Amino acid sequence: MVKQFNMLSSRLTEKQSDYNFKNLRSGESFICIFCLILLALLFCSCQKKRSRIEIIDSNNEAFLKISINPDKTDKLKLSSIAVEINYIIPDNSPESIFGSPDKVVFYDSLIFISDTDNSMAIFCFTRSGRFMFKIDKQGNGPEEYTRLSDFAVDRWQRKIVIYDDEMRNLLFFDLKGNFIKKIKTGISADRIEIAGEDRIMYYSDYLINSGYFRDTNYQVFICDYNNRLHEKFLPFPADNNLFLNVMGILNNTSASGKGCYVYPTFNNRIYSLKKDKLTVFAEFDFLDKNPPDNFLTSFSSKEHKKNIAEGKYITGPINFQVTEDWLVAIIPYKKKLFYYLYDIKTGFTAFSAKIDNDIDKSPFIFIPPLFTDGTDLFCFIEPYLIEKTKNLPGGDKVLPEEFQNYNVNNNPILQVIKLK
Repeated sequence: MVKQFNMLSSRLTEKQSDYNFKNLRSGESFICIFCLILLALLFCSCQKKRSRIEIIDSNNEAFLKISINPDKTDKLKLSSIAVEINYIIPDNSPESIFGSPDKVVFYDSLIFISDTDNSMAIFCFTRSGRFMFKIDKQGNGPEEYTRLSDFAVDRWQRKIVIYDDEMRNLLFFDLKGNFIKKIKTGISADRIEIAGEDRIMYYSDYLINSGYFRDTNYQVFICDYNNRLHEKFLPFPADNNLFLNVMGILNNTSASGKGCYVYPTFNNRIYSLKKDKLTVFAEFDFLDKNPPDNFLTSFSSKEHKKNIAEGKYITGPINFQVTEDWLVAIIPYKKKLFYYLYDIKTGFTAFSAKIDNDIDKSPFIFIPPLFTDGTDLFCFIEPYLIEKTKNLPGGDKVLPEEFQNYNVNNNPILQVIKLK
């Protein structure tokens, strides 16, 4: 609607400029002016219906301003945002079993899955679920990591990059799992993502980041593979009373071949990263549920958790993904999870407490954390959830065929949601 309005008004304005001022009252001019007014009124009407979002132009850079009233939700059917659901069932051979997957990266026909809690390994599968290899190098040797904290795939250099937070090292492997090299970073971080050619982003929630930066503490660092710092962004408040890891955030970065995004803790903005530049992609406004400006210094961690649980304020998503055409965020409010979806192409937007799966009737849909390959959304369905549903009266009738013979000792199933 916005695009149509801009195109039509531009054409009408060009046509109107062909008339001189003396002929302004001619019938054709009045038709042009009348059409412009009518289109403007229609445009305003559409905007009222979609008052949840607007495009802000700040410093010649546009970003999305998302206004959400958490006490007013939409009824949402899955078929209104997705065309189909598929399932990837990973191999269940002994060497391919992973425990609790916490990150998924898609590269060409391969899927890389990390399990940082149990096996401390990275597993590689094809998109059909066939197991290829795993990187299981925990230890103190020159080709090993003490802790698998996070990983990313460099699409430019075709490498797997593993981050060891405990030793502050980066380890590089080829796409077959063979070790290449290890470098010292000096940065303590929660997440890493590839932010461009020869650029790695470190995202940190820690209050103390010794090594490079002893005077100030930042949440985002951009370095190259030679360990040179190029940029640092978003300093922590100096007088912050809170220990920052109280949010229960499942994943606050989003990266695919389409781009790299980060949602910093206690910040109402999602940022886009391109090489050495950080720009605002979207800003959330929860109206009267926005946290007070001084909440970082006014509340203890216990009070902060209580305020969130009681719905006094919302500090933002616990998980989000940006695809080529969609922004999807999972937002906690009053001990429940709500789903925010925005179609960048059409302007469709929704905020819902439940997504009705009218495609395959499965009770499992949009289970956080969500992941993306840049086009589709993915989430894991744990075997215990499948087993629990089977034991419910009529539970087997709502489970897709792929789930019928699954047991609790199998790998989680990867659900593929093909968005419109």
